[in-house]
Amino acid sequence: MEDRPGRSGKITGATVIVAVQAGLLALTGLVVWIASAARRRRFVHRFWYDRMASHPRLAGLVFVLVAAGLIVLAVGIARHRRWALIPAYVVEGLLIVVSLVRFRPLRSLLGVALAVVVIVLVATEHRLFVTTRRHGGVA
Repeated sequence: MEDRPGRSGKITGATVIVAVQAGLLALTGLVVWIASAARRRRFVHRFWYDRMASHPRLAGLVFVLVAAGLIVLAVGIARHRRWALIPAYVVEGLLIVVSLVRFRPLRSLLGVALAVVVIVLVATEHRLFVTTRRHGGVA
């Protein structure tokens, strides 16, 4: 039997935050996709720019697909996959930029705080950077 270290609290926390972000984005996408079809003018124009408002089903589909990508990223972080490092930094960095561009005080503060927490948790987990050989040696 191989000795596999358990999942750390840092990675569990980062995974949960990314999964919650994905769930909220998927819910937003479904709401835009379904609810805006009936009340396109009132609902979508109230919350999004004109380009998104003109194609609410496409915008909702894009949100759902991005949420699916975030779920894949969360699974990669949870399983200590090396490929998940760079996408985690990029996605959370984009979340910071979007939060600051569409500035709404409480939402922006929460978005930036969650993104910084995920970046710090992933960056401080040293086991993601270390690969082990079959015979127990560190590469």
